[in-house]
Amino acid sequence: MKLRHVLLLCATLALTVGVAAASASSGNGTPFKVGGPGYSCSGSHVVNSQVTKDSETCFFEADSGVTGVPGKYVSSPCPLDSRYGCIDIGGIGLIAWYSDYAYNISPGGGVFVWATSWTLTIKAYPDGSSQTWTVEAIF
Repeated sequence: MKLRHVLLLCATLALTVGVAAASASSGNGTPFKVGGPGYSCSGSHVVNSQVTKDSETCFFEADSGVTGVPGKYVSSPCPLDSRYGCIDIGGIGLIAWYSDYAYNISPGGGVFVWATSWTLTIKAYPDGSSQTWTVEAIF
């Protein structure tokens, strides 16, 4: 009787893992959240046969020290290493983007995975109290 329960449990676990793997490979992302003093980000990390990417939205309070000129930015190859994408953000300067998921969330963490290309949309609140950054990054 106990062997039957163990086999049933194993079969259920295998089915669950299979569904999760199929879901991840079809493009559904792993949700994540990161934050610190004056900012918070939430997004989705996607890995499938075509792409690895992060899609996230970050909220920055005005006193966070992060303020860029509102607009849409598209990366171009970085001057020092053309394998990665850089954006010259008005009010901040030339920056590259790394995966918040790989650095903060993934097992092992603390790994810089730099975006090969990325887009950024900065929107400022009318009263100047904060900004929202929306990022689509390809790795």
